[in-house]
Amino acid sequence: MASELVTRRVLARELVRHAATRPSNIAVPAAVTLAGLVFAWWLLPVAAIVYAALVTMTALDGDRAVAVGREVYAKQRRKLSARAQRELSPSIEQKVEGAREEERRIRVAIADAPVLLADLAAEVERLMLALENLAVDADRVIRYLAEESEHAIRARLERLRSAQTDDAELDQANTQAVAALQDQLDARAHLSRQLSRFDAQMEHIAATLGAIRAQIVRMTVEEEASAQSRVAQQVRNLRHEVGAAADAMQETYRDLL
Repeated sequence: MASELVTRRVLARELVRHAATRPSNIAVPAAVTLAGLVFAWWLLPVAAIVYAALVTMTALDGDRAVAVGREVYAKQRRKLSARAQRELSPSIEQKVEGAREEERRIRVAIADAPVLLADLAAEVERLMLALENLAVDADRVIRYLAEESEHAIRARLERLRSAQTDDAELDQANTQAVAALQDQLDARAHLSRQLSRFDAQMEHIAATLGAIRAQIVRMTVEEEASAQSRVAQQVRNLRHEVGAAADAMQETYRDLL
């Protein structure tokens, strides 16, 4: 499960694996098998039947399914946390933390829901992956903008613009430098606007995730299928929005290199 999303198939496989390896489910058939080898061979097929029955009963146990689901989600949560090993700038960290807190609350709501919401949990995981990646891009941008002040760049620009020599090649080089510095200022302004959009986007995502959590809490068994589909689409829309923002930020940043 190192790179898998938590889908219904993954949850079902983990539940079956848990049921098949549960010590009590193995111990009883093993005892019957031993008795068959010692006393009566006809007990051997009985052991297989007992094992299959115990595995099936465990897999169909609702409480056991919830416990396994929580364990799987906990593993994925640790994976998500590992993504954030890179230390972000305090301003970026603060903005992303609001969305992370709402995600934690959503995972609790999903675990406590009366129905299995694996598809929705997978969409939330994809959203947070995209969001963490966007935060890294935003952090790279904010660090770049801090490397050299806009005031210093404008001072260089004005100095080169006012420089006049009798050397045509030198004047041409200065003209090219002026154009490059102007392009740099334009790109910095674009990046600054994208950072402002990033700030607004974080507020929007945190608020939307809060609304999604409320919808999960209100879900009932009867409306599970339609409700999960509707809420999952909301999360997908957020992810597409985050992806578009990341693409735009990366493109502008590459233009500076």
